[in-house]
Amino acid sequence: PINLYGATKLASDKLLIAANNMAGGHCRFSVVRYGNVVGSRGSVVPLFNKQIRDGDPITVTHPEVTRYLMTIPDAVKLILETSIISKVNKSGLIYLLDMGKPIKIVDLAKKMINLYGLTVGTNTNAGQVEIKFIGLRPGEKLHEELYLSNKTGKTINNKIFLVDEDKQEFNEIENKLNQLKKIIHDNNYKLAIQYLEENVEGYSKSNL
Repeated sequence: PINLYGATKLASDKLLIAANNMAGGHCRFSVVRYGNVVGSRGSVVPLFNKQIRDGDPITVTHPEVTRYLMTIPDAVKLILETSIISKVNKSGLIYLLDMGKPIKIVDLAKKMINLYGLTVGTNTNAGQVEIKFIGLRPGEKLHEELYLSNKTGKTINNKIFLVDEDKQEFNEIENKLNQLKKIIHDNNYKLAIQYLEENVEGYSKSNL
């Protein structure tokens, strides 16, 4: 992760994975990671729909930006299936849906324009919709990375695979969390960022 949102998500992943060591077999913790959920809040699909209907240009950050896409039913099924799969595999693993190859967002925009019976262009009077590139936002990646480790494996569901990332002892993470609690209590933004830089791979405030 290179932005604050991703850094906090990875920190929580580490906590849940480490919690398996403290559960004594009575409780299992696993993590699922999503691509971009089409139609969810924050998804580009509702935004593109609105822009097309309003006759506005479609705004895309970069012509080469790609994202993994999944549907809302896919997201729900991933959680339900993983609850079963995690009983077969050891706990403390990360599960991902096989979403195929990442999709170029500009290609998605073109397909949506065509579904409306329109074409790409600047002449709105001739049924054309402009695609406008607005640049990557601070902390935004050109391409997504869904896992840190190359240790991937199959599950009993051929559409779901697992990743075994490096684990930390829960006591070690708990001590670090106590440090973070104090930082939050003191409302010390600079120390909070420093904490994430020191404890989350890839994160740096210079990416903000």
